Amino acid sequence: GLGAETMITLIVLPLILAYVPGAVWALRVGGLLRLWLLCAFALLASLLAALVLSFAYSVPSTWRVVYYSLTFVGPSLLCATGSLTVANNFARTLTTQLIAAFAGSLIGLALGFAVVVYVLGVW
Repeated sequence: GLGAETMITLIVLPLILAYVPGAVWALRVGGLLRLWLLCAFALLASLLAALVLSFAYSVPSTWRVVYYSLTFVGPSLLCATGSLTVANNFARTLTTQLIAAFAGSLIGLALGFAVVVYVLGVW
């Protein structure tokens, strides 16, 4: 069967990539406040998902799962939101905002992955 890492990747990557158009929409419809509220909600949702998964799979340390999950997903959400905030000052077109958010998301994902793998030593 598929390993846990593969399953996490298959679930987490589409969710992170789905955040990008949602973040652009939040910025265009509600401004920076709605964008950052969406980011906070997404971080809270990932926290709750980690808690639910840790209880469902009866892991030895629930807080370790939460910590690893937020370390892996959090930078992607924060970097996408931050890059979109910065790009908002000079980029008003939809395409430019999508590119900025996607680039920020990928940078954050790489950062989170590097921290989880090389600093925390998960894999």
